[in-house]
Amino acid sequence: MSLLDSNNLPHLVDIETTTYTRDDMGGEVVTYTTYKANVPAWVQSVFGMEQQEFDKQGFKVTHKVFFNHNPSMSETANRIIWVDSHDKRHVLKMVFERDATAGLGQLHRVECEELPHTAD
Repeated sequence: MSLLDSNNLPHLVDIETTTYTRDDMGGEVVTYTTYKANVPAWVQSVFGMEQQEFDKQGFKVTHKVFFNHNPSMSETANRIIWVDSHDKRHVLKMVFERDATAGLGQLHRVECEELPHTAD
């Protein structure tokens, strides 16, 4: 089984774009729009030694998301929406992205922080 094949990635996520505008009073209005829907991915929780390493480096990372292509995400303009097998909706903010080699191809790994439910 190769994770480079989209059929082998166990989850589907939506990638949203964040738009910032101003209301009539000058306040900031944040709008989220689905940029890409049903994107094959593999979402994993971060815990244990890996969590401690991120903490030492000053990063708050709760999940890592693997894609078999470059999702072209921005730390300030995108977020990932994932509904787990228990129908719980997770909103993940990108912390940073990196390539993760896998055999002859590459997986793209996005480190994320889960946002509180009020962030919807």
